[in-house]
Formats: sequence, structure tokens, C-alpha cells
Amino acid sequence: MKSNVLDNSILTQNLNLVTLENYHKMLDEGIVSKKTELIEGVIIEKMTKSQKHSYFSDKILELITKILPKKFFIRKENPISIFNSEPEPDIMVLEGKLSDFKKTNPKTAVLVIEIAKTSLSSDRQKIPIYASANVLNYWILDIDKMQIEVYTTPFENSYKQKTLYSKTESISIFEQKINLKDLFED
Repeated sequence: MKSNVLDNSILTQNLNLVTLENYHKMLDEGIVSKKTELIEGVIIEKMTKSQKHSYFSDKILELITKILPKKFFIRKENPISIFNSEPEPDIMVLEGKLSDFKKTNPKTAVLVIEIAKTSLSSDRQKIPIYASANVLNYWILDIDKMQIEVYTTPFENSYKQKTLYSKTESISIFEQKINLKDLFED
């Protein structure tokens, strides 16, 4: 019996990928919703955030803000432009000052954090994107398992190190420690 599903190679050949420049034009002209991201040339509708997602996003933001050195600043749910992608991570720590990005989005970051409730697989698919932009630290905060996947040492389209931290451990960043008990058991 013949399948009705098209072969992936046929889909790939007929897929028109969107450039970053065209994506920006489409946003400016209202052709696509502001509730989208560009991921490897494909426009993706962003998921709605649950109350739990919002809480953990605010909580990790609060913990990082307490230890953040003065030469860094934080952006929340704003775009980072990476080749043919423009994800909008939940939290991004950048070196410099806000005015450095008045006319352009950042192209890399010191730290990117995604909060995962229902988006764990799609957040993992962003690993090559962030690694290719030399994002030094990529964290995926898994709300359900109360753990954080930490990816460090970007190399080409991947990270050399992945460490899993449970709610009883601490993560070192900016020469400080974040006690995950403060995040998960507040």
C-alpha cells in the first residue's frame, strides 16, 4: 500500500526558506505575527506561556540579576539574530550595555536560557543554532523534572560539554553560584 505522506526529500526540495532580511520585512509589513520566531529559515509560531513557565522565568531572572557583574545586562524574550534564525529566548545575558543594540539585535550572548514545560524537544533543537553563534552557555530549565541542562564550550554546531543539574545542586556562572534549591523550592 502506498503512503500518502510525501517523501522528506521532496518536502525539502520544495520548501522555500525565509532569510533573516525577508523575515524582518514580513514583520514590519504585518505579514507574519509578532508571536513567531525564525528557526533555520522556517517561521515558527511561538507557544503560549503557562503561569508556571512565567513564574520560573521570573525566578531565574531574579537569581541571575543578583549575581550579574556590571559589564553585563539581561534581555527577556527578545530576539537574537543568528544566520538564518532569530529565536527569542526566555532570558539572554549580553556583554555591554543596552544602547549597543539600539539598531541591531545581538548576534551572540554570554548566556541563553530557555524555560521548558512543553517545549523541551524544540529547545534542544536550538542547540546547534546557539552553538554556531558562539553562545557560551545555553541552559534549558526543565520545569517538570526540576533540573537544568547546561551546555558549555561551543564548538562548530554543538557544545563540547553537557551537564545536568538537579534541584539539590548549584550552578556556577559569573564566578558566583546559583543554588537551584532557591529556584525550585521557594
